[in-house]
Amino acid sequence: MVNQVKQAIARWAYRALVQSPSRPLPNPSIVTVDEALSGGKRKLSWALTRDLEQNFIVVGWAVNQHLSYTSSFSFQARTPDMAFNSYLEEYCYERFGKNKIDIAGRMSLDTICRAFMASKIWDGDAAIIKTNRGMLQLLEAWQIANMPGSPSNVTGNGLVLDKHGRAVKYAVCVKDKSGSRFESLVDAENMVFDGYFIKANQTRGVSPLMPVINSARDVMDAESYYLLKAKIAAMFGIVIYRDHGKKGAYDFGYENTSTEETKPKLDYEIRPGLKLELEKDEKAQFLESNTPPMEFLNFATFLLRQILCSLNIPYTMYDSSSGNYSASRSDLNRYKNATSDERAKMLAVYDDITDFILRYDILSGALKLPRGMTYESVNWEWIPTASFVIDIPAEVDSRIKLLEKGLTTRANISKELGTGNFFRNADALAAEEKYLKEKGVTVSVASPGAPTTTQKDESDLTSQQDKKE
Repeated sequence: MVNQVKQAIARWAYRALVQSPSRPLPNPSIVTVDEALSGGKRKLSWALTRDLEQNFIVVGWAVNQHLSYTSSFSFQARTPDMAFNSYLEEYCYERFGKNKIDIAGRMSLDTICRAFMASKIWDGDAAIIKTNRGMLQLLEAWQIANMPGSPSNVTGNGLVLDKHGRAVKYAVCVKDKSGSRFESLVDAENMVFDGYFIKANQTRGVSPLMPVINSARDVMDAESYYLLKAKIAAMFGIVIYRDHGKKGAYDFGYENTSTEETKPKLDYEIRPGLKLELEKDEKAQFLESNTPPMEFLNFATFLLRQILCSLNIPYTMYDSSSGNYSASRSDLNRYKNATSDERAKMLAVYDDITDFILRYDILSGALKLPRGMTYESVNWEWIPTASFVIDIPAEVDSRIKLLEKGLTTRANISKELGTGNFFRNADALAAEEKYLKEKGVTVSVASPGAPTTTQKDESDLTSQQDKKE
């Protein structure tokens, strides 16, 4: 009896563990992520996401929005030498252009990193080779694989792992007229590799879109069906019903082959302002598709929210009318916090590439440092170009209060508000003030309601001179 009670308690402790006819339980076998996508399943996952990329604009928009907030940064030099900072920023602006950074000559550094992040989203992971020519080669996810000709120590996912599961080499493959084949092994130190990793034993990334692929395909299919239904209704347009008193109570305008006596065929030309003269028992009805119904639109909205949730994008970014200002601002702050890890990973990618490029250029003599400066003194910072600010005046006022209390700096404020490099801004302002002074122009800059100093006119000067005399 005691055992039966214990079994009953255990059975009802977690009801999710009890199988029912309407809710079968999944297979309890432990399967790693790599095993779940083994064989051709990983290629199938790539094909499914690429289908969405090519054919479903909503998912494409969501990914592009996500890229703008997580993969776009601007370079700012941070050495003690302000003059060299300006020189280094100009140098990197040219060096990171497509002709000097991409071995294929197609992408700038910003475009390469954006495509790198896009590959992570669509395919799960991405790779960039740091070539011995001081340039970059962007790879697609399928190019890291075990293909014919690969060494025996390459895993099925195209990696050479040490005993701890760390990737030490990557098998790079290419596609030519003869098909896909192994090209070379690349050491991990010469490869920039990253992906969406969610499990400890995972060696290849998984697209964050995987949980919502079916939802996206459902919306695509339903859109096609409802569009087809609307087209059919538009093609037929109108139906005229006649009471023949015989078989066939309506006529679509086709020739009647019956031998029984019928009324003459109706012949109407559909045109604007059409007037129909019908007999007593005849009627006309316009075909309406009522497509799509409101119930479907509400359900489609629910599915679209799921798709956006896979990238932590708030629905108010997709439909601004769905929330007020406070909701949009709150959603944007939550999105900023939710994507902070992804921005940090992309910053690491930018820093890794920058270190590789600058070291190569200094060793080759293309970049010369000032006398007494070593590479260890060459510091930089990549600043996100996307702004999470909705109301700039309100944000400025709040940050000025922090500045007055010594809780932030002007450089941090410029970085957070996306207003550029504070030091470059200060140099530009100094040059403007110098130019205005040389031209004898006085410009007053103050907040609304604040007292300003204005130049006195000649009449005021004359009256003051008369009083002195």
